[in-house]
Formats: sequence, C-alpha cells, structure tokens
Amino acid sequence: MAFKGVVATRESWVDWRFARPISLYWSYECGLERLDAQAKGNAPGGNMADLRMTMLAGLFAGLSWPAVADVEVLAPYVPDAAVAGEARMSVFVWNVFDATLYAPDGEYDPVAPFALSLSYLREFSSEQIVNRSMSEIEKQGPIAIEVSSQWRRDLAAIIPNVQPGMTIVGVRDATGSAHFYLDDVKLGVVEDPEFTRRFFDIWLGSGARNTSFQRTILGS
Repeated sequence: MAFKGVVATRESWVDWRFARPISLYWSYECGLERLDAQAKGNAPGGNMADLRMTMLAGLFAGLSWPAVADVEVLAPYVPDAAVAGEARMSVFVWNVFDATLYAPDGEYDPVAPFALSLSYLREFSSEQIVNRSMSEIEKQGPIAIEVSSQWRRDLAAIIPNVQPGMTIVGVRDATGSAHFYLDDVKLGVVEDPEFTRRFFDIWLGSGARNTSFQRTILGS
C-alpha cells in the first residue's frame, strides 16, 4: 500500500524550547535582586511599588506567549482566518491546554481549511502525545494495521516534547493535508486526508470523548 508523505523538521524547534521560560525566570530574578538592593539602600532611585510593577510586567510578558496562532502561519492555508471558538481542556483537576479554533471569517467547516491551536499548560513527552492521539484515532473506527503504524511514525517524527507555554498549531489545508507548527516554526506535514479527518475529530468530531470541550469550542 502506498502512503502519503510526511515532511518533518523537528530540529527547527530545539532551540525554542527553553528560550521563553529562561527569559521569564531571568526577569523575575532580576526583579528580586533589585528589591533586595533597594531594601539595603544599594539601589539608585525608584521605589518599591515601581520595582514590583517592573517584576509583574516581566512575568506577565513571559506568561502571555503565545496567546494566539501567528496570523502569518495561518494565512497561506486559512483565508480570512478568525476565531471560531475557544475552550480549555481539563482532565479531572488538571488543566491540559487552552485551544483556539480558527476558520475563514470564524465559520468552521470540517471539510474546509481551518486551524486548531493548542497552548499547553502541562509538560508532556512526544511519546505521550503520540500514544494518546493514536489511541483516540483508532477508536473512531477500523483501520488497517499498516496504516495505523504509518500514522504513528508520522506523528512521532513531528510532535515534540512540550513544556507549559508552548503552542502547537495544526492546520487543515484545502487538500486535506495536516500541517503542524510549534509557534511559527513548521514541524512537518502529513499528506493524508483520512489521517487529517481522524486527527482533528479527536477534539472536534461528533464522537469526541470530551463532549463538553467539543461543544464549547464549536459553540454548540
């Protein structure tokens, strides 16, 4: 059986994984050092309130990335992309990710271009994400072993380990291929419409396991 191709560029995201968390930590530590120096009379000018505001600004600047998918990432695939829905995925007491659905003019159609942005709130390994995704894909209906194995390899080549604050964007293009981005860095593409349908149906399909999430993000 011939399989559709997958193009993976995992090396492109390696240097991105720790840049923002380090920057966030550095901003906070610098603020603490300045507060300590001010208390000891060794820091020039300013007051405690100003220093606290500086610290908070650094923290919230770091925590806010990335709030939404990069418009430049969506533009080649989703014309006139606008938010179609938003929801938070939670399992028991744990928040997993915040999701944003984009579609042309905000009108979602499962057989038209759209994008799903997942901003992670917890740490997961690539293996965990791939295993969970394939488990949900296989539950949607019969699938040949060789096809399932190929899709698993495709995902494993694309999906990175994730840390809190990292965002993976999945895009369905007009041909039914699935493109994946880490923020604005392309991870790869799976050129198989059946894979694309099943993958996004994990969260958006009528048989989605988390029906509350599915209804919320689709506004139904």
